[in-house]
Amino acid sequence: MKRKTVFITVFSLLAALLLTAAAAGGVIYFRAAMYGAVELDAQVLEPENPTLGQDFALELTCTLPWSQQITDVDFVLPEGLLQTAPPQIQKVSRQINGRTVRIICPVKAYRTGVLKPVKAELQIERPWFKNAPKKTALQLALPRISIEPKVIAKDAELPVAGAIEPPPEPHRKNYRSWLLPAAVVLPAAIILAAGFYFLIRRKHKQYPPWVTAQLQLEKLRQQLQNHPQDLRNIAIKSGEILLDYLSKRYQWDLAASTSGELSLLLQQNSGYFQVRQIEFLEIFMQKLDLIKFANIKPDSQFIAAAISQIIQLVQDTTPQTDTKNSTER
Repeated sequence: MKRKTVFITVFSLLAALLLTAAAAGGVIYFRAAMYGAVELDAQVLEPENPTLGQDFALELTCTLPWSQQITDVDFVLPEGLLQTAPPQIQKVSRQINGRTVRIICPVKAYRTGVLKPVKAELQIERPWFKNAPKKTALQLALPRISIEPKVIAKDAELPVAGAIEPPPEPHRKNYRSWLLPAAVVLPAAIILAAGFYFLIRRKHKQYPPWVTAQLQLEKLRQQLQNHPQDLRNIAIKSGEILLDYLSKRYQWDLAASTSGELSLLLQQNSGYFQVRQIEFLEIFMQKLDLIKFANIKPDSQFIAAAISQIIQLVQDTTPQTDTKNSTER
């Protein structure tokens, strides 16, 4: 009888100790799960190698303790990236000690090359914390992003080309009745067209690039006054005239250059320009990239002032010999 009592007492004590240890372990684990730190698991670009003007996403995956939740996300983007939509927070999975969430920020690139790091700031709410702030902010720095130029193969077939079919052959008619009038009218039309062509060609003169650029810019300025609704096309056309003038004036190949490539070329040839001219060219081409690739609405006053400054730039960079000849004429 005594042995049975001792046996029951010992096993009762062992059971109580095991339950106490399990309860203590559960409390410790629960507190760790509640008061743990937010862990950043992964940083992903989708797609991995974005190109100029392409929509892509910055993705952050992090693990949150049960008692904490993200209330706000703010991405600080470097020059060259434009956020196209608000960041999204998605739940990915649940674990014993917390849950995994994914943060997606849609962006678009308007500049090539290696950009500065993206910074992300997470606002985290911690209602169960007693001896610490109920809210905190976590700042993360993402790796540098490399934006590749957008290359289109010369022999690339447009999607619509395969869908175009030649028109059906018209029904044959009797054209003999038209032969005599055509034999008279056609030679006369050819003679008149040839005379008109040579008359225009005789009047047409080959102007140097600085004269051509000023004539085109003056015409563009008049178009801006008469058709302000074409502001975007006028802004893009002014940039094309500027790049064409610089290409012919200094023998540079700027046909498909971005603002970053032009800025590097200006720094390498700074002796041709004044400091204020280089600053204007860099600012103008950067805003033109936003208008072309990010569909930013241009400002009419800025474009009007830019056309005037481009005209002044052309005048300032005109060779002195040509200036003297134009004065004498």
